[in-house]
Amino acid sequence: MERNIAPPAEGATPRLRYIVVAYHYPPDPAVGSLRARNVARALAAAGHEVHIVTAALPNVPADSLDGDIHVHRVELAASLRDLLARLKRLVSRGGPAAAAKDAGTGAGWKGPAHVSTPRRWIAALTWLPDDRQGFIRRAAKAAARLMQGDGRDVLYTTAPPFSDHLVGLFVPGRRTFQWIVEYRDPWNDGSKPWFVRSRLTDVLDRWVERRCLASCDGVVTVTKSVADALIDRMGPTVADKVVLIRNGIPRMLPPIAADPMTFLIVYAGSFYMRRDPKPFLAALASVHRRNGVGGRRLDVRLVGDCRFYEGEAIEAEVERLGLTDVVTFVDWLPHAETMKLMQRADLLLLLAQCQPLSVPNKLYEYVGMGKPILAAADEEGETALLLRQIGGHYVVGATDGPDVIERALTEALATSSMPRTPSPALAGLATDAQMALLVQWLDGRLHRPGGVRRST
Repeated sequence: MERNIAPPAEGATPRLRYIVVAYHYPPDPAVGSLRARNVARALAAAGHEVHIVTAALPNVPADSLDGDIHVHRVELAASLRDLLARLKRLVSRGGPAAAAKDAGTGAGWKGPAHVSTPRRWIAALTWLPDDRQGFIRRAAKAAARLMQGDGRDVLYTTAPPFSDHLVGLFVPGRRTFQWIVEYRDPWNDGSKPWFVRSRLTDVLDRWVERRCLASCDGVVTVTKSVADALIDRMGPTVADKVVLIRNGIPRMLPPIAADPMTFLIVYAGSFYMRRDPKPFLAALASVHRRNGVGGRRLDVRLVGDCRFYEGEAIEAEVERLGLTDVVTFVDWLPHAETMKLMQRADLLLLLAQCQPLSVPNKLYEYVGMGKPILAAADEEGETALLLRQIGGHYVVGATDGPDVIERALTEALATSSMPRTPSPALAGLATDAQMALLVQWLDGRLHRPGGVRRST
């Protein structure tokens, strides 16, 4: 499937061979797959040869073309977690391995209250660095097969899952290549479930991260907070090779005329991690009781996996607060329909509590609607700082109570009819603009005289 690349014209930037390692890649529905495709398309558009090494999907060919991008899908090998899970199924059911498998897969799931120390140690080994260990070796072999050793090979690993970065350490044989690591989320920030962590694996996780950062030739982050945290922890090891390239706004969409008799609030996503909807619902109930919408009917749509939060039924909370005629749960909508619903909204709700270093990708879709956003986010976190930079949105703290949210909601209701002026910051936040910055930075870093070459 190799394609011939014509030699560059004299004085032009030499074309490189990028092997992008991304566990998630379309049609995988994970949000991280969109970033991998954006990066790959930007590199291909710049004239580089691009290969994707990704995880196999049911009923998807092992090798295919996505435009000019070569996609290579690898089957996962059995990991330690898989082997232990098989053993456990033979003798019992449940336990930390089963719990780890389910962690984060449903907003209604809640972690165990207690796990014995030996079981937690074993479970922690199965999650080192995450639960995608079976991808590492086979992806590394696939990447090595694509490398030609002619000085044009660049490995670009994007994570999470952070098993993607370990591919760079496990490329077999002696291969000379340059290596870029991309952080879409922080690695060792304590967000891994407690029941799949131990002191030993925490130490090993940090050691592996240091190895990757010391060995790579460049570090791409999608938030300034992650870049700053890496520099604070690693110092000179990464300070001169970090660049911030945001996911960006995929597209700006024109608003759709809303019902003048209804004030529509839309939330799209899931209630997981610390994205607690209860303070917002309490504030909403207070506004509803005092008819604070000036005669307009309140209509709140919760689109996605929103019926539970940490095992608690949100529907029961809605009923308790007297909001059954206000709040509608929409379990699933095609993406295009969700976008149209957001275009009609008067206000978009964003929950980003207790994730100060990250920005939910949904934020960029929201901003592209040109509608006001009510966000619950960490006061000095990346989400709050970005929304304040753009301007025209309502930000409450991650720990603020319903009274603070009620004041912000009331202000949003009162100003909903006022015209909105697009922020000048939006142009630079477009995905295309961010990808152009990435290509420019890569060209400057990887084509510089005496550029680093890494050999396994």
